[in-house]
Amino acid sequence: MLAKVIVSIADKLLYIFLLLVLYIFIYTLIGMTIFGGKFSEVHSTVRMNFDSFLESAFSVFNLVTIVLWTDILKVALRTSVNPAISITYLISCIFIGDFIIMNLVLATLIGAFNSSLFEKEK
Repeated sequence: MLAKVIVSIADKLLYIFLLLVLYIFIYTLIGMTIFGGKFSEVHSTVRMNFDSFLESAFSVFNLVTIVLWTDILKVALRTSVNPAISITYLISCIFIGDFIIMNLVLATLIGAFNSSLFEKEK
């Protein structure tokens, strides 16, 4: 049943996935513009930084999934960037990415399961 539902909404999930990729791409570029080269000035062994596109994309993905976002926040607040800009960037990245886009995936899956159960009952 799970595979059947996922296959039935694959086209919708593809559009949501493309939206997520576009979102990560945009926030990666914004993060590189704001924090590029500044994390290494503060802390020499920072795993997540915004120095290159790939490292920045991984950092944004960590923010979207809320994995170790506090570590990124701590280092971002120690940089020479205005703390208001840092907090605005991080909170908007988490809010839009996790609470809107990721929940869009869940809402699509739940709606598909409900409709398949409704059809099954008929």
